[in-house]
Amino acid sequence: MFLSILIPTYNFDCVSLCTSLSRQISAYSIDAEVVVMDDASSDLDILKRNRSINELEFCRVIESENNIGIAKNRNHLADVAKGDYLLFLDADVYPVSLDFLKKYIENRVDDGVLCGGMTFRLDGPVKMSPLRYLYGMNYEVKQPQFISLNFFLPASVFQKVRFNESFSKYGHEDTQFGADLQNAGYKVLKIDNPVYHDNGDTSEQFVIKTRVAIDNLVEHRDLLLPTSRLLQLYEKLHALPIGWLMKIPFKKFRQRMEKNLLGDSPSLFIYNVYRLSYLCCKYEEYER
Repeated sequence: MFLSILIPTYNFDCVSLCTSLSRQISAYSIDAEVVVMDDASSDLDILKRNRSINELEFCRVIESENNIGIAKNRNHLADVAKGDYLLFLDADVYPVSLDFLKKYIENRVDDGVLCGGMTFRLDGPVKMSPLRYLYGMNYEVKQPQFISLNFFLPASVFQKVRFNESFSKYGHEDTQFGADLQNAGYKVLKIDNPVYHDNGDTSEQFVIKTRVAIDNLVEHRDLLLPTSRLLQLYEKLHALPIGWLMKIPFKKFRQRMEKNLLGDSPSLFIYNVYRLSYLCCKYEEYER
């Protein structure tokens, strides 16, 4: 077998990740390549550093002339890959184990997808904000659904179920991809082969991304309703006579909630109220 390790990136330094992968490929004599696709990064310093990946054994970098979005980026990576198996990794991850690649190869299946999972570390190369760490440890690490930052599958499966390119903005393209896999009859199997998610977003950046992801959720609500708990909760509340009240927190108390979320001791309860209330407001805009 030949393995293609595919890494979409935008304004993130992947040199450390690619160095680790290159070493594992060499240590275990794996037939593999590492392909990074830069989605027209605006940070020229990061772009320059990532070009040095071309000097690493087994690694190469592709630079997109235009920003095409994460779904198209992943699909393009699969199209240029040489391997009969694909491993997709986000740019801001790092393998926990030294035999990370070997574990995937030993556990590979021909009719499904392997998800290795993730964890977080406070002593990593980037400083995690309190809100990002709190959310990650309480939700993402325990995520029962498919997540796209660390998954392995046959190339033949990916070519039958690709990322939906209508998801051009941040958020939920992986939710839809996981649903499409299962609807096509492919198994999504979890194995213990995690990566560290070294996400350097500030709390403010994470809150902004939260709103962008909800915008994307509402835009694709017909597709995502069967799998999105947040959309399903909205539908239940919207059917109640007092459902309209859920718009009030974001409209009236947005600044107070954001003050908590951007502070040193953010509340997940406030974060969830913030998300739901913002979703209700966005629905109101779309229904006008």
